[in-house]
Amino acid sequence: MRPHAIAAVAVAAPAVALAGGNSPGFATLDRTGDATAAGAALTWLNVDALDEGGQRIELYGQWLADGGLGAYASLSAARATAAGDANTALGNLEIAAVWAAPRAPLRSIVRAGVALATAGDTVDDAFANLQAAQARITDAPATITGDVTWLRVAASPRAVRGRGTVRVDLGVDVPVAGDGRADANTWLRVNAAAGIDTGSVAAGIEWTNRIAVDRVDRGDDRLLHELALSVRYLRAGRLQPFVALALPLDGPGADLLNWAAIAGAEWTFARARAR
Repeated sequence: MRPHAIAAVAVAAPAVALAGGNSPGFATLDRTGDATAAGAALTWLNVDALDEGGQRIELYGQWLADGGLGAYASLSAARATAAGDANTALGNLEIAAVWAAPRAPLRSIVRAGVALATAGDTVDDAFANLQAAQARITDAPATITGDVTWLRVAASPRAVRGRGTVRVDLGVDVPVAGDGRADANTWLRVNAAAGIDTGSVAAGIEWTNRIAVDRVDRGDDRLLHELALSVRYLRAGRLQPFVALALPLDGPGADLLNWAAIAGAEWTFARARAR
């Protein structure tokens, strides 16, 4: 299997609906939402190829103006230990413009931006990033390939009815520059998630996937997908801690990843804009 195919195998993180309509969104789908917010997520991975497992930390944030236009950024770092050697690497910096579309009939978020090739391109960097990329399928391989810059475009409609939320991500990642561009795939994703808000906690289930558009080697799977369950605490004001457990479904991920545990928190600076 080629490295960029391995990088696309990932696990899902928290999938929840937040109280008050000011959620940044389902955390393993695109992190964009209808509020100004910032967060951090730490993932522990149990991977057969690693002696002591792997870890991934990600910082992300979004700013929205009253009119619905705004900006988004994220950056991750990874650590993996194999054969007694610990490797640490920085991921790609992602920056994007976002737009929170009018609410009726759906709350939709549109994003367009780039993942810059800021990740290290040594063998050790690639190893750490490739293993830790299994923690988040919706951003891999765009955020971990140090020799490729990616164009990332997505639209995320979200329906809210009572205490329930359903969200879908329709996105494409296209390699546009860098030494590794010729060998990189174009990837589609059609993710889906559903959550329920009880008032004190929110629980969710999320299915994430990645679909290769063009170059697929013999023996590789075109579809890579994962499933996760999560819980988020809603009674801490603007701070919302979350935990999740994720498992791979059929495909290459099932051969690499055993499980992943995720813990993190998000802080909402401003409620969703009035529409």
